[in-house]
Amino acid sequence: MQQAPATQTAAERDEAFEARLHRIFFAVMVAFYVIAPLQPLVNIYPVFLMKALCFGLFACAFNLLIGFGGLLSFGHAMFLGMAGYVSAYSAKSWGFTPELAILAGTATATLLGIPTGLLAIRRQGIYFAMITLALAQMVFFFCVQAPFTGGEDGIQGVPRGKLLGLIDLAPTTTMYFFVLAIFLAGFLLIYRIIHSPFGQVLKAIRENEPRAISLGYRTDHYKLVAFVLSAGLSGLAGATKSLVFQLASLTDVHWTMSGEVVLMTLLGGLGTIFGPVVGALVLASMEFYLAEIGSWVTIVQGVIFVVCVLAFRRGILGELEAWLLRRRPGKAAPAAKSIGAGARAVRWIAFLPIGAVLIAIAQVATVTVAQHLAWWISAPLILFFGALMAGAGFLPVRIAPEPKIGCAILLTLFLLFEGLALVSSFPTSPLYPTVMRIYADITIIIGAVIGATIDKSAV
Repeated sequence: MQQAPATQTAAERDEAFEARLHRIFFAVMVAFYVIAPLQPLVNIYPVFLMKALCFGLFACAFNLLIGFGGLLSFGHAMFLGMAGYVSAYSAKSWGFTPELAILAGTATATLLGIPTGLLAIRRQGIYFAMITLALAQMVFFFCVQAPFTGGEDGIQGVPRGKLLGLIDLAPTTTMYFFVLAIFLAGFLLIYRIIHSPFGQVLKAIRENEPRAISLGYRTDHYKLVAFVLSAGLSGLAGATKSLVFQLASLTDVHWTMSGEVVLMTLLGGLGTIFGPVVGALVLASMEFYLAEIGSWVTIVQGVIFVVCVLAFRRGILGELEAWLLRRRPGKAAPAAKSIGAGARAVRWIAFLPIGAVLIAIAQVATVTVAQHLAWWISAPLILFFGALMAGAGFLPVRIAPEPKIGCAILLTLFLLFEGLALVSSFPTSPLYPTVMRIYADITIIIGAVIGATIDKSAV
């Protein structure tokens, strides 16, 4: 009976320490972004910082869904991209002021999130991810065909306009602090959502949905609201980005953008408040400062991501928070989720080069066979290479201790060999971009789905 107050006091101390850490991190973040573009002090390129801020808000919105709601979406690029298109079109063709253009893009992403969420939350796990990916691809092809998007050219020359009809946003410095204000407003909104009663229910659903249902919570409603909020905040990032670069293009609505936001979140720290901001800054830095090496940036990102997954399972900021907790007297950091026994860890780590070789051989061989052999010879060989690629999708999901880790490894392999496909001397026949790349990706995804649905105890 005497231990309850002590436990309660310890919990209060933990909450106070966490709140103090958050205040320090927030002060450091604000100070960095305020000082960074100032010429006499740091003089970092403001456009690069604006890109990092937009991606940071995008990653925080995604983290709200996966880190606190437990829902992994592979289609969040549709909200970023559609909001960018609507914002750019309304500013250029309808003459909207920047604040109205951003509101129009954000509202579009929010409305798009409602039917998407209603369809997706009916399923869980890998099925939820595949539904969001399929819907995102539908939006992508709509953006390719729709007249107002400009197709592959996009919407160019978007005017930044005057904020409230008074403040000209054409100067880069003025635009930068406008973007910083939007980022801070979105970040603080996400912080408030996470620490509200709604956010606590989301965490309960993430940890144990059946128990949350037994307590009387309508979990589907909470997940839908979280999905729509995440979509709207992603749209806010996309709408702002289109004004920053004065451009809306297919890049922001492509599925690779959905993969990049997963990388940002995992790199910074899944389920942390400030981790996605750090992950977005790291990824944007790699793209900016390594731009001179061309498409090899994608390969560098894949290697760095593999290293971070193996060495920093909590992410950069997650590991930092855990280290600070360990340094606090009388308090041990919460243990990271187990990655399995040593032998099992060796198995899935060792699979990385094996899976990489399988995908490389299968993609190159598929294209070569399809181009240089008769159809009656190439058809069975293509099926064989497809089986190799399906195995490359099946194995990481099966060998990894959790399907999410397996999907992360699979995504890394995707990025690695998408980069190789761009920089290597693969055949340039129309068969490659139109058929064989799609065939390769689909077979890997099929393998991943099969690997995630088979009971591990039976394997």
